[in-house]
Amino acid sequence: MSKVSVIIPTYNCVNYLLSAMESVFAQTYQDFEVIVVDDGSTDGTREVLSPYTDKIKYIYQENRGVSSARNRGVRESVGEYIAFLDADDVWVGEDKLSIQVDVLERNEKVGLVYGKMAMVDSSGKQYGIKPEKTVGPTFKELIETGGHIPTSTVLVRKKCFEKAGYFDESFTVF
Repeated sequence: MSKVSVIIPTYNCVNYLLSAMESVFAQTYQDFEVIVVDDGSTDGTREVLSPYTDKIKYIYQENRGVSSARNRGVRESVGEYIAFLDADDVWVGEDKLSIQVDVLERNEKVGLVYGKMAMVDSSGKQYGIKPEKTVGPTFKELIETGGHIPTSTVLVRKKCFEKAGYFDESFTVF
């Protein structure tokens, strides 16, 4: 059983998906499963993923939105920890998972860790960072003050979903 389940929701992101996956496979921490939840793509996603069938779990569902796709991935996962990576994002740094797993392993009371994310346009030019600053020392304060946690940087204990619930599927972008 893998320690980390990496959930990659995708919808018509065939031009970016392989780069996202390669950023996962390049991690120094390798105790993970990769679950790609195809949310009704019509762009050849399944065919592009065919060389990876022995490395990933591929799930196809009718288009219901990214929150539904993330929830499906969490429900199908076996890992103690859940990492998210949107299909049009990449993890920068080969030690992202190693660092975050270490934080959760050393701190039993911590349920979620995240990092900053560079915002890059289609030409590869960086135009910003999310979140711009840390606005609260606790998750509650961060959310209450309008902070934004980039989903693709999150590593969370799976049991947090059992306690707090899953993504609200009525949100089209989350």
